[in-house]
Amino acid sequence: MDDNINSTLYNDTFNMGIAVTKYRHTKGQIQDNAIEALLYDPLFRLLVERNSKGKGSYRRKDKHAKGGNWEASGN
Repeated sequence: MDDNINSTLYNDTFNMGIAVTKYRHTKGQIQDNAIEALLYDPLFRLLVERNSKGKGSYRRKDKHAKGGNWEASGN
């Protein structure tokens, strides 16, 4: 009876359009510690967000800096 229930649940997940995918590890072959190997993968790369206002928001280069001299002085 239990096998029938498990197979029904398994078939229903595929009928609903839910697909189970495997993640393709990009940093070589996992040998000893799978969890540590996944932590150093690009999947869990830390994204550093810069502040747009407040502390740490100063940018030396402008976001859309095209010309150095935009004033109408002629020089």
